[in-house]
Amino acid sequence: MANATPNTRKQSVVKKCFATTGGVLPKFNFALGQLGLELRSPELENTYANGVIFASSGLPASEFNRHIPFSRLVAIRLFKALLIASFFLPGRFSQNTLKFTNQKDAGTLGVIRGYTENLDDVMKSTSRSLAVHFRKLGGYVLPGGVRVSEPGPDINYAGTLPICVDAKDHSDNPYTNSFGCLMGSDGLYVVDGAVLKQVAAKTPIFSIMANKDRIGHHIVAKFKAK
Repeated sequence: MANATPNTRKQSVVKKCFATTGGVLPKFNFALGQLGLELRSPELENTYANGVIFASSGLPASEFNRHIPFSRLVAIRLFKALLIASFFLPGRFSQNTLKFTNQKDAGTLGVIRGYTENLDDVMKSTSRSLAVHFRKLGGYVLPGGVRVSEPGPDINYAGTLPICVDAKDHSDNPYTNSFGCLMGSDGLYVVDGAVLKQVAAKTPIFSIMANKDRIGHHIVAKFKAK
């Protein structure tokens, strides 16, 4: 028997997920994401949306049942038969800025949040692609089941103090140099997602961890040299 291709194996896993929908739930289940997806659509151009499928049995029903337009009992029963998918778009669709106002007594830091103007078109196209692909695998996307999160929750903040590789001093870059050192503040290093210029649809956790390790080794080497 020939070995299955990666795409065939992925489709098999998805079909098994949908095949169990509506069945008796196990007493114990895995609460984290069980299947990763990559979704493309024309409006996304050369990028993609990254998604994760969760079994409803591992998630708090109260967070979802309030959005189901039925009685509480029906909503609970329906929720048990669902699979929940969470999708993330690249950070370029975010339009968030920080504004500092220097007042007499104390400065105020404000956050202006929002999305790009074409987000609605992107969401409609992505939702259609999602429904088509899931239908081919035996699953249905519930009408009105796709919702856009408000700016702020469940995201990775980035780009606040982006790294500039070629920066020599504060005049070249008001933020951080290639090793995350804050310009004008020698000895103060930024090692979280704030130094990333752009965030992909996939979680940047491993990128942040690798960058922390890189900067950490640089700091150790710098102090050893002294």
